[in-house]
Amino acid sequence: MIEDELEYDRIISDCTDTLDSSPNFADRVATLNKRGMAFTNKGEYDRGYQDFTEAILLAPAAKALRTLSYNRGRCQSCLLYTSDA
Repeated sequence: MIEDELEYDRIISDCTDTLDSSPNFADRVATLNKRGMAFTNKGEYDRGYQDFTEAILLAPAAKALRTLSYNRGRCQSCLLYTSDA
């Protein structure tokens, strides 16, 4: 489990560096999705949800929108589930 946490932290850090340096919309969408998944897998659902929402606003294609909407919905379900606990 610790190895997974460290891997997610590394992914989040790498994605943040990429987002800070890449003005390309397609790259930003893919990177936000990847970082959002890492946050979600770490249990940081609010941060994952924010990344998915930002990516949806930038998404250039309908296929990307479907994937991002699905990932954001999955993350939102986790948020709702954990807020009731």
